[in-house]
Amino acid sequence: MSVAAMLSEIVRLEFNVPQLVAMKFAAPKILGTKMGERAMFSLSDGRIMFTPPSVAGAAESMGTRKTMNLEKKR
Repeated sequence: MSVAAMLSEIVRLEFNVPQLVAMKFAAPKILGTKMGERAMFSLSDGRIMFTPPSVAGAAESMGTRKTMNLEKKR
C-alpha cells in the first residue's frame, strides 16, 4: 500500500448510495494487491478511492476536476 493510502481517508462505496467525488488527477495509479489489480484515484479533497480497472477507465475518460456521483451496484 502506498504512503498516500496509509495517510488519507479512503472512500468506501456502499451499495446504491451515491458518493460525490472529484478527481485530482485524470489518470489513476494502478496497484497490484492481494485482491488483484486496483486503480487508486487521488481526490481533490485529499481522500483516495480504489476501483477496479474497468471503472477506472470510465472515470479517467471524464478528465480531472470533474465532479461525479459514484455508487456501487450489485
